[in-house]
Amino acid sequence: SGITYRVVLWARSTGPRDIRVRVTTALGEIIASRILSIDATWRPVSLDVTAIGTVEGAALVVETGISSQTVWLDDAGFGS
Repeated sequence: SGITYRVVLWARSTGPRDIRVRVTTALGEIIASRILSIDATWRPVSLDVTAIGTVEGAALVVETGISSQTVWLDDAGFGS
């Protein structure tokens, strides 16, 4: 509890667009959610998550929405 974790992933797309990055518990409860802007250049995108209690497991969810633009993701992970 109280520890801040940084979620980082590298992303790019065929053009400017937004993606939603979420951290959820194993039961699907949303811990953090942020809309991040990406474009055609590989770059790291991140969000900070502060634990408010004990979480046994977490999942990283990336929502790209409906678009004709392709999205690429790489090197996703959690760190403190």
